[in-house]
Amino acid sequence: PFLFRLALRFSFLPPFAVPAIAKSFNDAGVFAATPLRRFEGTELFLAIVIDYGLDSDEARAALSKVNAAHAKYRATIANHDLVLVLALMTLTVVDFIEKYGYRPCTEHEKSAVASWFGKLGDRMLVVDPPRTPQQAHDIVDEATAARYAPSAEGRRLARLTVQTCLRVEFGESLLARACVYPVAKTCFLVLVPDAVRPATDFPRPHAAVCWVVTHMLYAIALFISLFRGDRKHPQRHSEMPLHTYPRGLSQYFQSCPFTPEPPFASSG
Repeated sequence: PFLFRLALRFSFLPPFAVPAIAKSFNDAGVFAATPLRRFEGTELFLAIVIDYGLDSDEARAALSKVNAAHAKYRATIANHDLVLVLALMTLTVVDFIEKYGYRPCTEHEKSAVASWFGKLGDRMLVVDPPRTPQQAHDIVDEATAARYAPSAEGRRLARLTVQTCLRVEFGESLLARACVYPVAKTCFLVLVPDAVRPATDFPRPHAAVCWVVTHMLYAIALFISLFRGDRKHPQRHSEMPLHTYPRGLSQYFQSCPFTPEPPFASSG
């Protein structure tokens, strides 16, 4: 679960390597105006449908909220872009766990992840989403060759995503910005999928840094798997407080309009 949640965060980055998708996100304006709320809202939505199951009352309510919010953009976002986003999320999650986990995914686990994202796509009104790892690979391989390209919107949104990850993990104190952010950002850049680096201009850190971060994640994942407490009654991620949703699940379903967040000083 630890690596799965972390992988979901980095699955937000690859779509920005496709200029058409990055432009759609940028033109919508919501992420740029309220990055922290948008980021945590997406995380909380995924946590709800994972914690309670796709066909639960909670998941149906969350899907209804998300589909209503996305309805205004249906005319400007092509279905094949939505299909690509689901394929990218599928493979990013699997590849991330394969690369940084303490063991590789089984074929059954890979198929389960692809099937789950396919079912999620059905419920988000995406036509013909990928349902197997091979389908996801075919879609992504074609896009990587034909559609990945640098764009101003993609670079801006990718940097804003990493910046928002830092805010979520470490807060916004002066001490965090001065001392923690530079180190954490370097570690985050290790985890950026290599395929999107040319399009987002994210450099690959030094090999020694990559080695340290990779083995640190391996150790954390192994430790959590061995000593993660009550496996029969794990804490639901959707019930954990977030910066913009301090009451978690209950607050998510309240009708709260988006309001611009205070300006955030860039860490570079």
